[in-house]
Amino acid sequence: MTTIAFLRHSIHCPKCGEDAFAPERSEFVTVQEIHHFWCCWHCGDEFETLDHLHPQGVVPPSELIRRALPTSLVA
Repeated sequence: MTTIAFLRHSIHCPKCGEDAFAPERSEFVTVQEIHHFWCCWHCGDEFETLDHLHPQGVVPPSELIRRALPTSLVA
């Protein structure tokens, strides 16, 4: 049986070592960097990680919004 831990890269709590499954929130720092904020369910420790995305194929959030909204919308 496949578990969530095997479906993605593992993030572990720096205090107790337990697996962290999803960040509390994430923010785009730049088009190529995402800042994740974590809270360990086991010990309550809060920590942060920074993911660096590969520039090929990365679409900026503003472009995703533009593509998702109908072009007939007028402000």
